[in-house]
Amino acid sequence: MDSVKPIPTPGYETYVSGGFKIKTIMSTLKNPADRSGMLGQNVAVRQVGTRTLVKSRPSYKRESTPKQLEVQQKFLGAADWATWKLTQPGQEEAYQPRASSKMKSAYMVAVTDYLNAPKVKSIDAKKYGGAVGDRITVHALDDFMVAKVEVEIRDASGAIIEQGEAIQSPGHNQFWIYTATVAVSSMTGVKILAIAYDNPGNQGVLEVVMP
Repeated sequence: MDSVKPIPTPGYETYVSGGFKIKTIMSTLKNPADRSGMLGQNVAVRQVGTRTLVKSRPSYKRESTPKQLEVQQKFLGAADWATWKLTQPGQEEAYQPRASSKMKSAYMVAVTDYLNAPKVKSIDAKKYGGAVGDRITVHALDDFMVAKVEVEIRDASGAIIEQGEAIQSPGHNQFWIYTATVAVSSMTGVKILAIAYDNPGNQGVLEVVMP
């Protein structure tokens, strides 16, 4: 914008900018520094030396950072997934009972489900000694529900010995039991990996290494 020029007016200061006259009562202020600020929502006033400049309010447009864009895309994905999920047979009825004062609809519960991955809290291998039929217990949690738990058993070099799905323990929906199907001659360095999945496909992973 072109610089503005003061026009003397008794008791006032009037400025011309872009062919328009703007009259203010700024001249009644004793401290020139007090002349900087906003006039309403659209006009900015700035004191530069002995001159008072009147301009349109500056607009600040900040570009989103990569992290902010990532978060925005995740929320858009959550909204799309929740909308689709609730159209599937029986899914709205499954999510609705979890609605609360904070999450007031099945839709909000589904969005939250998408945004939060399950967690594998522990792997109990006390009853696993490398024999067929030995059991491994996995403790897995999710804000809505754990859909399935997979277990991988690897040797010390990382090669897979066996893998498969654990079975949810009857009456204890946070615990999953995996039964070994392959005999292992040496347990030293054997790795047990548990992967928990929720409805949207988020994963929670935990690994333990046998002594």
